Amino acid sequence: MTSPMQRSLLGLTVLIIVSLMIVSLTAFLLGRRLTVETRRRDGLLLDMIANISGNLDRLDTGLNDIAVQTEVARNRLRQLVALHRENLFVCAVLAEKQRLRRTSGEKRMRRRKRRRRFAMSR
Repeated sequence: MTSPMQRSLLGLTVLIIVSLMIVSLTAFLLGRRLTVETRRRDGLLLDMIANISGNLDRLDTGLNDIAVQTEVARNRLRQLVALHRENLFVCAVLAEKQRLRRTSGEKRMRRRKRRRRFAMSR
């Protein structure tokens, strides 16, 4: 037979083993649940990163288009500035020519406007 002390030790051992099994089973089940939640969270994070990456690619493409259009506009502006300078130079040359004519005494030939008189019939 077993003594009461052995029975209480046996009961305590069984209780400890059952408690350890319950704790292990709980940890295992919670671990699986956490793993599933972690996988879901990781999937959501990957989707968010993919969306951000796609949006950044679109932004990059848009910025490249803007840079190209800006360069085209800059070149056109350079052409217009050069044309404007050329026009200013031509105007200055013509103004100088006109000033020289006035100072040299040349007179412009002016055409007289002829008045036409219409005979009025009564």
